[in-house]
Amino acid sequence: MIKIRLPQKFQDKLSEVQELEGIVMSTISEFGDILIDNKLFFFEEYTDHGVRHIENVLESSSNLITEKTFSTILSASDIACYVLSVVLHDIAMHISLDGFNQLLNGEFDKVRISEFDKLTWKELWDEYLNETKKFSGKQLNLIFGDQNLIVRKPPLLNIGEINGNDKKLIGEFIRRHHTRLAHEIALVGFPGRKGTLHFANGLDDLLKQLVGVIARSHGLDLRRCIDYVEVEYGKNTRRHINGIHLVFLMILLRLSDYLQIDKSRASTTLLKVKTFSSPFSEFEHKAHLSINYIDDKYQNDPERIFVNASPTESSMYLKIKKLIQDIQYEFDISWAVLGEIYGEIENKPEIKYRRITSNLEDQTFYSKQQYVADKFYFKANDEVVKLLIAPLYGNDSKYGVRELLQNAVDACKEREIIENLNQDSKYQGEIEVNVYKDENDDAFFSITDNGTGMSIDIIKDYFLTAGASYRKSFDWQKTFIDSTGNSNVNRSGQFGVGVLAAFLIGKSIYVETKSIKSITGYKFYADLASDQINIIKDDSIKSGTKIIIKIDDDKRYQFAPRTIKTSDNKIYDWTEWYMLPKPQIKYFFLGQEISPTAKLGPDEENPAEEWRTLNSVGYNKILWAYDESYEERKFICNGILVNEVFDIFDETKYLDLSPFKDPLISVFDNNGILPLTLDRENLSDYVSFREDLKEDICKDFLAHVLLFTPGCQAKESTIQLGTQLFNYPGAVYDEIDHYFISKKGFLLKTDYSIRKSGLSTLIELKSTNLHEKFNEVELDIKDAFFEYSIIKSESQYNFNSEFWHLKYSEENGRKITRPLDVRVFLGKKKFNDLFNTNKKRIPTWAKKESQLEFEKHNIVCLKFQNPNESLITEHFLKKYQNEIKLIKEYSMPERNFPDDVIDNLIEKYLGDNVVIPYSLKERIKLYPLAFKELEYYMRKHMNNHTF
Repeated sequence: MIKIRLPQKFQDKLSEVQELEGIVMSTISEFGDILIDNKLFFFEEYTDHGVRHIENVLESSSNLITEKTFSTILSASDIACYVLSVVLHDIAMHISLDGFNQLLNGEFDKVRISEFDKLTWKELWDEYLNETKKFSGKQLNLIFGDQNLIVRKPPLLNIGEINGNDKKLIGEFIRRHHTRLAHEIALVGFPGRKGTLHFANGLDDLLKQLVGVIARSHGLDLRRCIDYVEVEYGKNTRRHINGIHLVFLMILLRLSDYLQIDKSRASTTLLKVKTFSSPFSEFEHKAHLSINYIDDKYQNDPERIFVNASPTESSMYLKIKKLIQDIQYEFDISWAVLGEIYGEIENKPEIKYRRITSNLEDQTFYSKQQYVADKFYFKANDEVVKLLIAPLYGNDSKYGVRELLQNAVDACKEREIIENLNQDSKYQGEIEVNVYKDENDDAFFSITDNGTGMSIDIIKDYFLTAGASYRKSFDWQKTFIDSTGNSNVNRSGQFGVGVLAAFLIGKSIYVETKSIKSITGYKFYADLASDQINIIKDDSIKSGTKIIIKIDDDKRYQFAPRTIKTSDNKIYDWTEWYMLPKPQIKYFFLGQEISPTAKLGPDEENPAEEWRTLNSVGYNKILWAYDESYEERKFICNGILVNEVFDIFDETKYLDLSPFKDPLISVFDNNGILPLTLDRENLSDYVSFREDLKEDICKDFLAHVLLFTPGCQAKESTIQLGTQLFNYPGAVYDEIDHYFISKKGFLLKTDYSIRKSGLSTLIELKSTNLHEKFNEVELDIKDAFFEYSIIKSESQYNFNSEFWHLKYSEENGRKITRPLDVRVFLGKKKFNDLFNTNKKRIPTWAKKESQLEFEKHNIVCLKFQNPNESLITEHFLKKYQNEIKLIKEYSMPERNFPDDVIDNLIEKYLGDNVVIPYSLKERIKLYPLAFKELEYYMRKHMNNHTF
C-alpha cells in the first residue's frame, strides 16, 4: 500500500517509465512505514517530519516548477530522483537507537564522502562529546531547557537507561548531520534494529548517488554542492548528469523545504496540552503557529509569495522576519545559480517565484503590537568586565597581555603554515610588545604581529564577539585541519575571551589589521560602550595586526618589570608568558628593550638535551625535564605558561607521579584536547598522558640507574663508603632515590626488588663523619645488604623516629606493625641519654622490650626479640666506636615501596636479577633488553656516565 501521496503531475510523469515508477512506488511504500509512524525517538518534541511534511514538500515543489519546465524539460528520471530525495532529506530524524549504534560501529564508513566528511561517525561523535563539555549555559538551555545541566555520555548499549536528556543530546548531533546521513542512506540503506532497509532497490548506482547528493544539498551551501558535482562528475555535467538536471533539483528541494513554515507543521492542540522541556522545540512550534497563511495565487506580482503572520512577541517577530529574509536570500541565490548554469541555453528549467514578502514589513502591523518590533541585545560594558572577566583573572593586567599575546602567537604560527606552502618563502614570525608613554605622560600598551591578520568577517564575527573562537569555524578548519582531522598548528587560544581580557589593561583599544589574503586593511577604535564601531579602510596597513590600549592609571604599576608579586612570594613578569623561541618576541619598556628573565622552554623540533620526548595519543608531542634552571615554570601548553602561581599538581592532583617529583612539562597540543580551565590557570580534568608520563619517567630513572656508579660498594671484607643516593633529579628523597649494597651489587628499594632479592638481613649504619675519616671500613657483611647514611642532627626527634620505625611503618596512610627481630648498636653516651628512666626520649615500648646484649668499647648493643647472629664484629666496634652513632641490624620487612609502574618495568628489564652488578660490562651482558629498549634514555644520561 502506498503511504505517500504524490502530486498528480509527478505521477503522470513517472508513468512514462514503468521501471522507474515501480522503483519509486516500492520505495515510498517501504519508507512510508517509517514516515507514517512519525515517532521520532530522539526528537519527541520536534515539528512534523512525517508523511504530511513529505507530501507538503512535494506539493510545494510541484507548485514551484513552471509549466514549461515540467512539460518540456524534466524527465521521468528527474522526477524519480527528486521524489526519492524528498523522501530521504529528513529521514535521518527517524533513526532509532539501534540505527545510531550502527553508525558508531562503522557500518556506514565504507561510503563516507571524503570531499564533505573528514571524520567517521565515531570520530564525529567523540568530537561532539568533547564539545558538549564546553557547552555554554545558553546552549544547554536551548537544547535541554536547563542551563546548569551536567551533560553525561549516553549509555548507548542499553535503551532502558537512555533518558530524555540523552535523547536530546543525540538528537542535536543527528540534527547537525542529518543531511550527511540522508546521502549515505541512499547508498547503504536505512539503519535499524534488524540491519538496514535498502533504499530504491533496482535503481542504478549513479542515480542513487545523485539522489543522495540532492537530499544532502538542502543543508549545505549550494555552490559548494555544485563544486563537488563538478569535481566528482566533470565540469560538463553542471547542467545535467545522465539526463538528470541535478542543480535545478537541488534548488527545488531547498526552496520547497524552506517554504514549509505554516501551521500544518505544528499542532495547536499539542502546544496547549504538552509542556516542552526544550525551549528550541517550543519556539519552533510557536513560530509555525504564528504563520496564518501563505498566498502565491492572489498577488499583483505573479512571481511573489506573500506570508501573513501574527507573532505575539518580539522574539517571534524577529525569528519570522529573519526566516523570510533567509528564504528571499535562497531565492536570490537560486536564480543566480540558475542563470550561471542554464543561462546560455534556450530551453532551461525555471521556478515560478522570485520574491517573498510579509505583512511584517507593514508599518500598520507592528504599530498595532504591544511589543516593540525591533532588535534589542545586551552590550558589553565596563560593569560586565568587572562581573565576568575581573573575577576570572583577578583584575590583573598581565592576563590581558597573555590573551593578546597568545592570539598574536597563533596568528604567526598560522601564517607560517600558509607560507610554508611556498618553498621560496622566508617568513619568520615576529611580535613586538611595547609599553610606552606619549607627550601627555599617558601610558600605552601595544602588541604588533606580522601574522595572518584579520578580514572584515573575522573582525565582525570573532574578534568583536566574546566567546566566539575563529579556530572553530569551517574557514579556519578548511585551511589548518589535515585529511585525518587533526590541526596543523598548535594554537594557544581556545575560548575566544581575548578581546574582553584586553579590557583588563584599559577601557578602549585601537586596532590596525590586514589579512594576508587581502589588499585592504582596516583600522578602528572600540570600547565596550560603543554603539557603533566605525571601521576605516586603509590599504597602507601592513599584513598582521597591531593593537594599542591606553593603560588605566591604576594599572601602570603592574607593567614595571619584575614587580608583580604573588601571595607565595613568587615574582612574575608580563614578559614571561610565552616560553618558546618561535615566533620571535621582543619586549620594550619606556623605549628600552628588555629581556625576560625566565629561561625559554623547549623548541618542539629541536629541544635541548635535558628534555625527554613523550609521544601520547592525541597530542603532537610532550616534552618533560627535571631542570632547576627553569625556575617555577612547571607547565607549558603550546608555549604559553599554565598555572603561573599555584603548583598545578598539589592543587588539583590531576597529575600524580609519585614517587617522582613533578617535572617541567611542555605540551604541544594542536587539537586543543588538554583539559584547561577557562582562565587557563589549571587543569579541569585528569590528563590522558598521565600514565604514559609516569612510565616514561620510570624508564628514564632505570636508564640512570643502569649507568650509575654507586658511591658506596661492598667488597670481600670491606665497604667503600659514600652516598647511597642515586641523585636522580626527579626522585623523592628516602624513597626511590636510595639503594642498598651487597657484595654482588646494589639493589633498588622497591617492593619487587626486595622480594626478588631474597634479602633477609639489612645493616643500617648511621654516622655524621665516618666517610670523612675513612674511605672504606673493615666489615664483612656476608650475604646481608648494607646501607650507610649520614645523620645531620643527633636530636632526640631523629632518634625517636629511628626507634619508632623499628616496630612500625606506614602504607597508604595506615600504621602497620612490622616484625621486631632487631639488634641496635648505640654509643654509650647516647644510650644513657635516651634510656634515662626519668625522661621520655624514646617510645616506652622500646625501653620495655629491649634487652641489653653487651657493652663494649663505649658501644651498647640492644636486641629486640630474637635477631639472627650479628655480623658486626668486635674489631669493627672497637676501631670505629667514636664515629658510630647508630647501627640497626634486622630482617627486612616484606614491603617497602610498592608501585606497579616501576615494579613492572623492573620485572621486565631486570627479571630475577634484581641485584645490579657494580660492573657496567656485567650489566650490559645481564640486561640486554634494557640496554636495547632504554637506549634513548641512556643517551640522555651519557654526559654523566662513562663505560
